[in-house]
Amino acid sequence: MRILFALLTVWFAVFVTITIAHSIHWPMVHDSPILLYMVYLSEHGMRLYRDIVEVQFPGSLLLYSLERHLFGPGDLAFRLFDLCGLVVALASMLVITRRRELWFAAVFGFSFFVLEHTGTWASIIGLGQRDFFMTCLLGAGVAFLLESFHRQRPLLILFFGLSVALASTIKPTASVFLLLALPTVLALRKRQLPLRAYLGYLLAGFAAGIALILAYLLYEKALGAFLHLEWTMVPVYATTASMGFRKMLPAIFDPIHVLPEVAIGSLLLVALQPSLRNNLDQQVLLLASALGAASYFLQHKGFLYHRTPFYFFFFLWAGWVLVATIRQSSATYKWLALALVLFSAALYPRLSRPARWDRWNEGALQSDLVALHASDAPGEVQCLDVTSGCLNVLLQMNITMATGYVNDTVFFLDRNDARVEHLRDDFLAQLKKSNPRIIVLTNEQWPTYGAHGYEKLQFWPRFTDLLDENYVLSIQRGGDAQHERGYRIYLRKDTPGRPH
Repeated sequence: MRILFALLTVWFAVFVTITIAHSIHWPMVHDSPILLYMVYLSEHGMRLYRDIVEVQFPGSLLLYSLERHLFGPGDLAFRLFDLCGLVVALASMLVITRRRELWFAAVFGFSFFVLEHTGTWASIIGLGQRDFFMTCLLGAGVAFLLESFHRQRPLLILFFGLSVALASTIKPTASVFLLLALPTVLALRKRQLPLRAYLGYLLAGFAAGIALILAYLLYEKALGAFLHLEWTMVPVYATTASMGFRKMLPAIFDPIHVLPEVAIGSLLLVALQPSLRNNLDQQVLLLASALGAASYFLQHKGFLYHRTPFYFFFFLWAGWVLVATIRQSSATYKWLALALVLFSAALYPRLSRPARWDRWNEGALQSDLVALHASDAPGEVQCLDVTSGCLNVLLQMNITMATGYVNDTVFFLDRNDARVEHLRDDFLAQLKKSNPRIIVLTNEQWPTYGAHGYEKLQFWPRFTDLLDENYVLSIQRGGDAQHERGYRIYLRKDTPGRPH
């Protein structure tokens, strides 16, 4: 079997290398520019959660600040930072599977994790997503958790608690992974080992992670502003463009359709083999897979990158079960496990679909802003966009926006409530105070699906009135059959040389 595993490792390594090589040139898109632009604004005088209005948790901002200081600006720098996350993921998997000569389980799990993160049509949107970095932290934490048990060194579980805490400050859904300590506690009791040291170190690690983020917020004098903003915006965002369980369930299998077969086969092998069923590593990885799926469903958006924790732990767990069965079990079970491994390996190349992203709108917008001398002074431009590239252009041009509202997620909702109106009023007040010369409005549809393109303006009459009174539509590009993503540029009416 060693020769077979070596050959399969070469097989997976070739396609993983090709997949990563094809993605090296990928640009920053979707959520990453928002977070990096928040860091940029904080470096240019705006205060987090007071001047900069966004619901991102502070752990995300610390992470992206680290990227900006270690790797610098630019698409390639951010891609390298993302690849560092993959290195952490691989190292964690190798540590988790290093006992019982199950190293090929790490190869299997990592190959499919790379496929999910980098090799599908939707992967470019998941580049550098918070769920990815959260998953890398959780994977490292599970490695420390299992090592603390096998080595009988309570101190190591401290780093599990720390990892879960830090991951929770990126996205709070990560906090459910504290439940992974339960199988370990039960196993320790079965061995009649003292629990007090393990629990003490676990809580100390978690508390240290939370204390670090609180210290960061206190240093930024932003703790009260952060809590107020989360109280205001999170309930609005949580009910925006939410998706039901029935619609979310099929998406967890797309586009990696090998998952159901591997899941059914691996669960069957565990059910039939008590030695696997009672193994702590298997129990922890299976529970982690379930918690990863829970993280996906708790966010109830159906975004494919929300599945990242599930894919990390599920394919690692499946690889662990299949390799353990091949190495230790009877002929019947061994052939079933081997068939599943070969089936997955054979389909792997067909599952990879490199993504493409048309950035014409960013290039066109940058040219337009250069022609309008947008970078002559800070506060000249205000973007109303979510993920269509406006902030990416401002990052590339080192332009400080007029207000700290870095996206328009809640402004054009086809409903009204007190929280939405409060945020709209605050934005309009800041806009009138800063009085930007240029307003860029994209035709971003999310999360306002009740109108097409710029028809979303009908849901916010006060902003439309402000545009009509003070601005003139100067440029409109895209938003047609040739280019789906488009934008409008409005110029203030007193702008010298503006078109009439």
